[in-house]
Amino acid sequence: MASEPALFTAVIGAGPAGLLFCFVSRLLESESARWTIALFDKRDSYERTHRLRMDPEPYRAIQADLADPRFDRFMEFLDEEDFRPTANQLETYLAAAVGELGIRRERLTVGDGPGELGLVDLRLHLEGEGRLAAGATMTIVGADSVNSAVRRLAGADAGLVRQTHQSVARLKLEATNLPRRLGRVEQFKMAKLLGSVLDYRLNPNGYAEVDLFLAAEEHGQVSELGAVPAQPVSLDAATRGTLEAPFFLSIVDHLAANIGEPPGAIALQSTFRLEHQYSPQVTFVRPESTVFLVGDAAISLPFFRGMASLGANVHSLAVAHAAISAGGDVGAVSAEYSRAAREVAEREVGTVQARDRMVRAAREVVRVSAMVPFPIQSWLLSVDTEQEAGGRMTKGVMLNAMLAIIAAAIAVAAPLLGGYVSAPLGWLWLASLPVEALGGFAFAAVRQLEDQPNRWLSGVWQVQIALVLVAGIPLTVMSSRALGRPAQVYALVAWFFLGLAFVGGMYAFERRR
Repeated sequence: MASEPALFTAVIGAGPAGLLFCFVSRLLESESARWTIALFDKRDSYERTHRLRMDPEPYRAIQADLADPRFDRFMEFLDEEDFRPTANQLETYLAAAVGELGIRRERLTVGDGPGELGLVDLRLHLEGEGRLAAGATMTIVGADSVNSAVRRLAGADAGLVRQTHQSVARLKLEATNLPRRLGRVEQFKMAKLLGSVLDYRLNPNGYAEVDLFLAAEEHGQVSELGAVPAQPVSLDAATRGTLEAPFFLSIVDHLAANIGEPPGAIALQSTFRLEHQYSPQVTFVRPESTVFLVGDAAISLPFFRGMASLGANVHSLAVAHAAISAGGDVGAVSAEYSRAAREVAEREVGTVQARDRMVRAAREVVRVSAMVPFPIQSWLLSVDTEQEAGGRMTKGVMLNAMLAIIAAAIAVAAPLLGGYVSAPLGWLWLASLPVEALGGFAFAAVRQLEDQPNRWLSGVWQVQIALVLVAGIPLTVMSSRALGRPAQVYALVAWFFLGLAFVGGMYAFERRR
């Protein structure tokens, strides 16, 4: 008479995490009759066409450990997709692979709602079907997404650690002759128009996707449209008229008019937040079963690190289960998986936080670049817009003009004094910096207080920086000739330091409270 299996594992969730766990686990124990794996999901299929970005390293580690041609073929598939398959492509491949190994998705709902099975009920259900013997070792693998019912039933939701990093709106642009990618200059110009950063990519299906990193206020406005990938919202004139999100709308108008060959169609595909969430506890030893969390149920990460942690944790969890099926102590194995998962979480959360700091720095650079009225920024690195088409003389413009003239006069006169009167007098140019900083403060204040954009306000500082930049070369040449040696070379870069002082003044205005 055949012996009862030493281990029964119920995998809840037939997404990438659950399928990959089944695949790797069965390859580890492909010839064993001591370990039964059942795969359950509340739905028969999902429609998920977004592309995953997978770090190859964790998957290559699994490949080296298994040394199995079936996993080698899986890696060939990922290589062909440049480790960026769509979610449905990945799930289809893995479902077929585990099917060949004797594991089929079964329809079953685990949860705490009416008609749903709790964790104790799940065991009783399996025992009632004759699939699980009373007293047999059972494990439950919660691979049921970021909103895990298994995690909730295990009592881990209260201890979740969460942090939101960025708020994103994804646009879908359909037009002819869409570029494969945007040049860095063009992307920077568009980012300035948005006052944040953006990411453009051409989808293999012939349309472009543009991710816009939005401030919380505009993201909230756009989110109210309720767009989801299955039902995008067309951004026609009527829809745009309902939004009070000027930066978002400026990008929408620019994309529709300038990317590809119009007329094109542009829609809001989805809105989401890049955030990480993880459970400090990923194993739960219970009387009826031992519960393990994996995938997004254990740790969900933005910036394309989710699939990296998923691969590493699936590998550890499959090895742990192989040890249990071979007679290993469940408590010791659970502790080892918890330790490995904690290491992955600490490493990956650190990576995510570092990337978030980079994005925040990039957003701040773009934001400031969009505001500063300097020649290169305004004349060469800006998208054509009618935002500041009007020009008029106001008290604010006159104040800015006075400060600009004083700072420029000091910056220009100091090198001449240093060259023709006394060299130490050249250092008087430093006195232009606090005046320029005061100008940045005044510029930001007037810009906020005046009720409409004013081209002359920006023009004052554009002309000032341009004049100091152009004057730097002859001033240095004249001073050097007068002294018979290279002198007053700071005049060549005075415009740059004036710009830094100006930006400092703008920040001072923003932080005055």
